[in-house]
Amino acid sequence: MHSKGQKHERIISLEPEIKKGHILFNADNIRYNNQVKDYNRNCTYDDAPDSLYGAVQLIQSFKSLKFYDRSLLF
Repeated sequence: MHSKGQKHERIISLEPEIKKGHILFNADNIRYNNQVKDYNRNCTYDDAPDSLYGAVQLIQSFKSLKFYDRSLLF
């Protein structure tokens, strides 16, 4: 399990990518978006921004995968 300090560093590392528009948000997810937008080190709820970090890491781990049209495989 990670400490709060490490979690904070992970979460704030997303800020440049969010500001550049590389991370997009669904406008219908108001509660989630507010948790991300209102995040600070002392906030009570940090699960949304922490899950966002996890999702970004997961997506970045797949950058080397290639996707093929299934019809070409058979």
